[in-house]
Amino acid sequence: MSGVGGTILDQGSRQRNIGIDVLKIILAFMVIILHINAPSTGQVASHAVDPTVKSIVWVVESLCYVAVNCYVIITGMYSYTQHGDIQQTIKKLSKLWLAVLFYSLLGYFSVGIVFNRGFSFYELFKRLLPITRGKWWFMTNYFFIILCSPFLNKLIDALEKKQMQILLCAMTLAFSIIPFLMKWKDSFGVNYGYSFAWFLQLYITGAYLNKYREDFNKRGFSYLLRYVIASLILYLTIEMFKIPYVNLYNFFSYNSIIVYLSSIFLVLGFSKLNIPIKQRNAKAINFISGLSLASYLTHCQEDVESVL
Repeated sequence: MSGVGGTILDQGSRQRNIGIDVLKIILAFMVIILHINAPSTGQVASHAVDPTVKSIVWVVESLCYVAVNCYVIITGMYSYTQHGDIQQTIKKLSKLWLAVLFYSLLGYFSVGIVFNRGFSFYELFKRLLPITRGKWWFMTNYFFIILCSPFLNKLIDALEKKQMQILLCAMTLAFSIIPFLMKWKDSFGVNYGYSFAWFLQLYITGAYLNKYREDFNKRGFSYLLRYVIASLILYLTIEMFKIPYVNLYNFFSYNSIIVYLSSIFLVLGFSKLNIPIKQRNAKAINFISGLSLASYLTHCQEDVESVL
């Protein structure tokens, strides 16, 4: 099925939006690009010297900075649709825990022992606690947002449209605007978006986009154009470093208002795209999109990441 609402694949009692599946594949590459550029990992962005190369790197960085936000917004959209109960949530979390544990041990035995030149029971024990150690900050916050999802869904069900709008505005004020005005001093524990508080806002945002999807009736390319414009504005904020009294007022943070809005535009854009595709090919895309988490877990495993 297709239309302004995007291309939908029927899967028995469930329906999947093909545009979102395509986006999840793209987001996996975006995350890799972010880690290539990040100062704590690949360091490409901080070492680019040539003006042309540096501009290209930062434009790409600006376009990709929405990746983490988009993943959580999509989770809010789908989890609110499925409305899983506690038993289903525990089953999902068990699979998630096993997946993280698998990649944690795989990285240690295939890379960690070789490059650290030896086996250590202490290091093995640490790899057995990948989520609770917070080594994968995304997975730690993602795990607990899924754990809370049945209760969040009930809260969202109980809230009227106006109440949800006020809630999201209040959270944006507290988690995005006030930290910016205070030069990102962290009064609410948002930690530049690396926190459960920010994931909570993103989840509720995704649920709102789903619950009131009839309000977002523009065509996909209209939202994608807004995403590109917002990303270019994000890039231009780098130039604000050069303006007196505006030092540090850039928006490169997951919880910045520009990145937040850009994330929403990108998710809406792909959810509304009409993609002419056969059922068989759509199922293949669905399968590949499911590997996006594996992509993240593979290259972000602490032993693999240190080598990369």
